[in-house]
Amino acid sequence: MDPPEGFTNAIKYGKEYTADQSNPDEGFVWVSLAAAYGQQYKWLRDHDDHSIDSATIRQNALDAARTAININSYTKESLRMLLDPNDPHRQPNEDYLEVFYDDNEFRELVGLPPK
Repeated sequence: MDPPEGFTNAIKYGKEYTADQSNPDEGFVWVSLAAAYGQQYKWLRDHDDHSIDSATIRQNALDAARTAININSYTKESLRMLLDPNDPHRQPNEDYLEVFYDDNEFRELVGLPPK
């Protein structure tokens, strides 16, 4: 799906899945949710859309990333790859969190040095 429908649906379904107490917590669901928030943040920034508070979206992405790592520490590598454009394991178009690359809270979370 094209943006914004793709990330909007990912956020909707990710929130539904993680809110359902019968679902086990899975770190990679939270990685996907963080990535969707990163896409939303970039989309709104690039389209000069102020209909949603960007600080809230950033915090949602950061919280989802933290939750992913708290559930499964191995998700840190995936989050780093989505954040760091220089990651050697990154595939084309996997830039979902790159919008936060200069953000020191994200960098610290995934083990990158501060900017």
